[in-house]
Amino acid sequence: MAKDTFMSGNSLRGVPNDSRTADPRSLLGRSITDGSFGSPVALLKRSAIENNSRWMQSFVAHYGIQLAPHGKTSMAPKIFEMQLADGSKWLSLANVTQAQVARTIDAKHILVANQVVNFHDLEYLARETSQGHFEAMCFVDSAAGVALIDEAMARYPRATPFPVLIEIGVPGGRAGVRDRQQALEVARAVAGSRFVTLAGLAGYEGVFSPKDPDCVPKVDAYLSGIVDLAKAIEEEGLFPLEKIILSAGGSKFFDRVAEVFSSAQLGRPVDVMIRCGCYLFHDVGIYEEALQLLYERNPFAKMLGVFVPAIEIWGQVQSRPEQARAIVDIGRRDVSYDAGLPVPCRWIHPSVSSDIRDLSGVRTARLNDQHCFLDLPEESALGVGDLVGFNISHPCTVFDKWHGMYLVDDDYTVLDFIESRFG
Repeated sequence: MAKDTFMSGNSLRGVPNDSRTADPRSLLGRSITDGSFGSPVALLKRSAIENNSRWMQSFVAHYGIQLAPHGKTSMAPKIFEMQLADGSKWLSLANVTQAQVARTIDAKHILVANQVVNFHDLEYLARETSQGHFEAMCFVDSAAGVALIDEAMARYPRATPFPVLIEIGVPGGRAGVRDRQQALEVARAVAGSRFVTLAGLAGYEGVFSPKDPDCVPKVDAYLSGIVDLAKAIEEEGLFPLEKIILSAGGSKFFDRVAEVFSSAQLGRPVDVMIRCGCYLFHDVGIYEEALQLLYERNPFAKMLGVFVPAIEIWGQVQSRPEQARAIVDIGRRDVSYDAGLPVPCRWIHPSVSSDIRDLSGVRTARLNDQHCFLDLPEESALGVGDLVGFNISHPCTVFDKWHGMYLVDDDYTVLDFIESRFG
């Protein structure tokens, strides 16, 4: 079970004044709606997380694939525990520091979905995996990277070689080999090493935009290209293991990954592994837009229902300086803005009632570091001291702004405190 190591209450946003020296667990059972919490405050809705989890479990079961959820989104050990309890065997992380956070819950299977080249990071992976503390894999895209891993693994006697996945990139994109020749060169380098073994191939189709009308053909061509490279590597006898891992999948095109990789015809069984990170949390912005397209193109996904946004950031109206303007005490240090501004969706007038009301006709005009500028109808009842709840776009860049979020039920009663550990 995840052990909380959060900061003291007086360093945490959202902790009410009468609990400033207490730890956040003392707030279990209290309601966000009574106005006694500090502002701003970040919430996770349990019912949404449970809905999204059931959806994804049904999806991967239907396709017979694995979900290796990307922990970089939340960096929350309690979330990792939920995902493993839901049936995931592997956790994906972006670097070895994040992998060490996953190890605090005794995660046994960790995919570092990135190149690992730092001496100390490789030393940690070599030592810990050689002693059987956990299993790990990482990406490679060069013979130089293979040599670094091989050198590190050689320092610790091990029963089996360290498995790697060759990352397949796209021109102009981030890491990853760019063509067949490079892929084969890396595969040959792995085959020639003593302490590294080739487990499969990996990619990231999230570099393609759902707003591009040709995005699906482009994604399919990219994924099919990975399958073709796997065939070429297999033809040279460079896959030594019984199964070949094919891994990809952000949170926008994972259906195409499931379809294309599951139909791959190779000479040995294929393990398909998708690495979605935002599926548990969803949003009302970039992922909602992408998932609407996914429902349209995938009948089974449409049958499963829809993902529900789980993250809400609540702030308080500080000022109504103009009839059509309100200022709320959230800003760029509290909420994501890289993929769309927060969307005001609910409000409470705490001095009158704890009832939550829908908020319509109001939009976020812009953000400063600590201020949110709302455009609203002149006749709006929203006033100084009222609480405003916001939906967000892009969960990844919300979590990293908070030491933790309160898990709440549909009545906004606090159930738990979910700590994030971004370092």
